[in-house]
Amino acid sequence: MNKSLFEIQKITQSQNFLEEIFSNCNSKVIPKNEFLLKAGEHCTHAFFVKKGVLRQFVLSEEGKESIVLFASENWILADRASTYFQEPSEFYIQAVESSKVYFLDEKFIQELSMKNTDFFDLNTKMLHNHIRHLQNRIKHLLSLNSRDKYLQFVKQYPDLYGRVPQSMIASYLGMTPETLSRIRREVSHE
Repeated sequence: MNKSLFEIQKITQSQNFLEEIFSNCNSKVIPKNEFLLKAGEHCTHAFFVKKGVLRQFVLSEEGKESIVLFASENWILADRASTYFQEPSEFYIQAVESSKVYFLDEKFIQELSMKNTDFFDLNTKMLHNHIRHLQNRIKHLLSLNSRDKYLQFVKQYPDLYGRVPQSMIASYLGMTPETLSRIRREVSHE
């Protein structure tokens, strides 16, 4: 997914669609903790992170947050089920830090995909990358122990370490902040 802007530029420069794409999206600086999407709303945009960090999470009935994804620079984040099936979202998308975000209208993305086969291929490739990322995330949650989950996170997201609060990292990894703290201490002494 990190190559998404490069791929868009490669396709659009050769076909002069870059202006059309950016003239059909808005950019906005999103303050820390501001929501781009709340559960119950319909997701009508994909959010391209130019600068900053977003998170996608769910809330249990008891109010416990479980973070599904982080998106930093050059990542695209959206609720695909809400978008494609016109369902209310079950997710929240929130800025972890002040972030510059491009709002890509999903209807426009679909229209452009129908007009331009290269853009359609790019959109399909990005969806496949998203699916692969989610499958790997599920595999790691189900098969790795807490220590290995943490090491995988540090390896996969070196740019997030230090930018995202430890409590959010613990939520993403499916462990308590205390467990994460213990693991970090153990790893630092190795």
